[in-house]
Amino acid sequence: MAEEVEKLGYVLKCPKGTRDYDPFQMAIREEVFEVIKGTFKRHGAVTISTPVFELKETLMGKYGEDSKLIYDLADQGGEQLSLRYDLTVPFARYVAMNKVRQIKRYHIDRVYRRDQPAMTKGRYREFYQCDFDIAGEYDSMIPDAECVRIVYEILMGLKLENFVVKVYKIFNWKCPGKSELNLSLQTLYKWAYLRNNTTFRHIVFSTVVICRSFMTWWARKVNNSQHRK
Repeated sequence: MAEEVEKLGYVLKCPKGTRDYDPFQMAIREEVFEVIKGTFKRHGAVTISTPVFELKETLMGKYGEDSKLIYDLADQGGEQLSLRYDLTVPFARYVAMNKVRQIKRYHIDRVYRRDQPAMTKGRYREFYQCDFDIAGEYDSMIPDAECVRIVYEILMGLKLENFVVKVYKIFNWKCPGKSELNLSLQTLYKWAYLRNNTTFRHIVFSTVVICRSFMTWWARKVNNSQHRK
C-alpha cells in the first residue's frame, strides 16, 4: 500500500492543525478523562451529546472577533452550517430549545477552530474541551464556588499538586510548592445564547472549561512519555 502511494506521488499526512494518537497516547488520554468524568459525576453532573455542527446563525455573534475562527461547511439542503467552536453555545442552545429549568451537565468532546496552530505548544485546530456547566436558579455564587472546587479536585486527582487556580484575578487558591500551574477560567459567565432570552433572564450560568491550558499540559506529558520509551 505504501509503495503504491509513493508511486502516485501522494504524501500521506494529517490536515494542518490535527494529529493522530497511537494506542499508548490514547491510554494516557483515557486515564485522564476517567479522572475528569469521575469528578464531574461526584458533583451530580449528567452528560448530553450535541451535533458536531450547528446552524451557522446559532454560532455567529457569540464569540466576538473569534467568530472568524469558525469553520463553515458547504451549503447542505439550504442550511448554512458550521463546526462547533466550543461546547458551551451548543449546550445553551439545548437548554433554551428544550426549556430546561435546571441541570448540571458535563460534556467531553472535540471542537474546531480555524486558528493558527502551534503544535509544539499543544494548540490544534481540532482538540478536546472538557465542560462542566450549571444552568438554573441557584443561590448566588454557589455554582461558581463549586466550579472552582471541581477544577481543584481534577488537578489534585491528576497528581498536579503545585498549582494556582486564577479566576478573573478575584482570588487565588494555592497549593504550596516550588512551581505553579496557572489555569485561567476565561469563559466563566459565558451567557452566550441565553443572555438575550427573556425566558432565562434570571438563570445562573457558570462554566468551567478545561481546555487548552490543560490539554497543553497533557500534550507535554505524552511527548515526555514518548521520549522515555
